[in-house]
Amino acid sequence: MGTIEQRVTFRPPPSRAALALVTVALVACGGGGGIASPAARAPAEAHADEWTASTWEERHDVMTWAVLPTMGRAFQRFDGKSSPDLSCRTCHGPEPEAVSYKMPRGLKPLDPSHMPSADSSDPREARFVKFMSREVVPDMREILGAPTLGCFTCHPSAR
Repeated sequence: MGTIEQRVTFRPPPSRAALALVTVALVACGGGGGIASPAARAPAEAHADEWTASTWEERHDVMTWAVLPTMGRAFQRFDGKSSPDLSCRTCHGPEPEAVSYKMPRGLKPLDPSHMPSADSSDPREARFVKFMSREVVPDMREILGAPTLGCFTCHPSAR
């Protein structure tokens, strides 16, 4: 049967261009549900990244169709589980709708003065930090078009 890595095929997250193409196709076919395309919106102020400039609907689509499946498979492989168990509540905490999915919320707070390390003597901590820094953070930066995304984008500060 093989290891979990052999049985599960990782597909890289869709590019922003691919997501844009799907969105354009849906809008052109009448499936846009009234979502305004980026060109149809009023001129936006300068934004640090694509995520900040996105509408709530665009963010929801990216989270639903890119982040959740990509991160679900990544954590499934990391945890060695037979199926993904990631949900909106995993990162956004209980009742994410009540706070409009604001982040950071729901994840373990990190102490900026005592950050977990890939060089930790605790093998579980070291493995988790390597996974987060080598896979989760780079994939999330790419998916969200947010080059400055880091630990405290998702984790609250313990201070």
